[in-house]
Amino acid sequence: MISLSESHNKANVKRTVEESLEEMKKIRQTFPDIRMTQDIACVFGCPFEGEMEIGKLLELVGRLKEIGIDAFTLCDTVGLAYPTLIEAVFKAVRSEFPGVEFNAHIHDTRNMGILNSYIALRSGADSVQSAIGGLGGCPFAPGASGNTSSEDLVYMLNRCGYDTGIDFEILMDTARFVREKIDGNYSGHQINISKHPCIVTQE
Repeated sequence: MISLSESHNKANVKRTVEESLEEMKKIRQTFPDIRMTQDIACVFGCPFEGEMEIGKLLELVGRLKEIGIDAFTLCDTVGLAYPTLIEAVFKAVRSEFPGVEFNAHIHDTRNMGILNSYIALRSGADSVQSAIGGLGGCPFAPGASGNTSSEDLVYMLNRCGYDTGIDFEILMDTARFVREKIDGNYSGHQINISKHPCIVTQE
């Protein structure tokens, strides 16, 4: 993990961004043959510095590519992203770094996790990440809710015609089990819906 925000990087990993880059160089030198995916935090906004500049992201990705990073996950660490920003960021990285793998990690702080994840996919993200029940959060952003809910995301993608390969009923059983067993910060919306909801279709 490395943050686009200097302030967040210091709070999260106790290093400056430059120190983190030096650490990535050491990891690559130590393991020259492994595939490395770099998570970049606060791409869409920082709790300390506000919205981040896309140009700063492109510069950081470029430096990481020079180190030998193979793929990137662009993280909405505290849930500050919105659809047009998601579009702009993925359009920029796709244009600047064609052929490179870019994934999306979206939090659901403002109830936009599903929408932003969908926009990321439509804007060229190779994958989107989620968590059962939306479990998660950020210790440096009081009030920030969890990750995008897996069951909400899979329901939406299945209904939109994506082949997720995921059995939704088994996923829901898993989400119910996790909620019973683990205390945490959840953002999912499916848990109180009937196991077999009535779906009305138009003729």
